Amino acid sequence: FQGACNEAYDLAREVAGILGSDYTVNRVLKPGQDFYKYRVSIERNGFECAWVGFLAAANGKASDSQDKTLHVNMQGHACTFAQHGWAKKMADCIDLHKGRITRADLALDMFEGLGYDFSRLVDDYRADVFNVRGKRPSYDQAGDWGNGNSRSVYIGSRTSGKVTNIYEKGD
Repeated sequence: FQGACNEAYDLAREVAGILGSDYTVNRVLKPGQDFYKYRVSIERNGFECAWVGFLAAANGKASDSQDKTLHVNMQGHACTFAQHGWAKKMADCIDLHKGRITRADLALDMFEGLGYDFSRLVDDYRADVFNVRGKRPSYDQAGDWGNGNSRSVYIGSRTSGKVTNIYEKGD
């Protein structure tokens, strides 16, 4: 436990340094997330914006290999306020540690709206706007389409690992 904990703190300090001087490592160990038992928080202005997970939360064959890994999770506001050049430094850090990126969730808030009616997404899908290499991805929708609010469109498939969720955050 102690060795993994020290490695997680060291990596958290390295990541915080890459993000910038506004980022600090919280010395209080927290319960883990994403199948990790523990996490070390990286904070900006007292709010967690990234963390390093370590040790598997479950027992079994898969957890034995997971116990030998560290997991870095950065939320959007960690990236938004990071110092200039942080992405290149983070890429170098990943290379240095022979890490690999297994998932990337990207988001874009459009506070002024899409510039056209949200229901047009359905028409765009049917017009093959979202096709990839000539293939139409899967499509699903959720929300209150009858009243035209709180709607979501899912294009792609979670099983393929490539899905886009376009949604209305508010009414």
